[in-house]
Amino acid sequence: MLGVVLAGVCAGLPVSAAHDGADDRRTGTSSAPYRFVAAPDIFNQDIGDVRGQVGWQPGDPNSWTPLFAQAYDTAPDGGPRFTDRPVGTQWEDTAYAAQLSPDVLLVSLDVFHVTRAHVRTEVVGGQLAWLQRVLADARSRGVPWVIVQGHVPVLTPVRIRNSSGLTLEDGERSPLWRTLSRYGVDLYLCGEVHDTSMRQAGGVTQIASGTPIYLRKASYLTADVYADRIDLTVHEFEGVRLSAHPIWQGSSRKTQGDIAYPTASSVVGTMTLTADGRAVAATGKLAPYPG
Repeated sequence: MLGVVLAGVCAGLPVSAAHDGADDRRTGTSSAPYRFVAAPDIFNQDIGDVRGQVGWQPGDPNSWTPLFAQAYDTAPDGGPRFTDRPVGTQWEDTAYAAQLSPDVLLVSLDVFHVTRAHVRTEVVGGQLAWLQRVLADARSRGVPWVIVQGHVPVLTPVRIRNSSGLTLEDGERSPLWRTLSRYGVDLYLCGEVHDTSMRQAGGVTQIASGTPIYLRKASYLTADVYADRIDLTVHEFEGVRLSAHPIWQGSSRKTQGDIAYPTASSVVGTMTLTADGRAVAATGKLAPYPG
């Protein structure tokens, strides 16, 4: 799962973030950051989890994509929640771009391509063309920070915990990663693997995060965005099952509906991403993962 929670952002999901200063982050005139929270388990599921399981086929009844689109990408009036999306493609209801602030652009991708024969993990065709237009526009407008999120990791290896370990086809050589590198994307956030790892290639930083909530674990990542850096911290919770009442799920791995998290979260990784793409002061699971 992956989600960015806005207030204070969720893939193929709504976002959550907080702006603690009234000034423009690009001026660097305030020490108060713009904060967003990537909450893979606590808040929402991304498009990856609602499509089904490994080996999905087109038309698989385990695919909940239409319900996902209705719940997360449709406004109360029935129209699209996000106007900037790959209209006219199979991904028009499951991918979007949102300007979280004048200085932070979030692009959420659907990394699953349904073909006549099967489902491929790739960003191609109309969605890739749309992404290139969005990133080119962000560059022309001088948006300081561009963040892209998708369900599966692109760079490997990464830590894997109770997961099928799906990754993007062709990895670093894929059209997606070449596009992110070409347009100077700062950060790629992903889930799927139920654990945290950080890798870098082509000037882009990938952070995979998450925990298997059906094992009573939960996690979230905070990102405090300044003019010259993003400070990132990953927290994990250990839960306690109060009673055996699983929630409804299509999967055989049932999440218990009666879970408590009685103790505070623990920090399992920290790092700072500089404006020129360096990962500094990286600790724990956000230290470079060698595999």
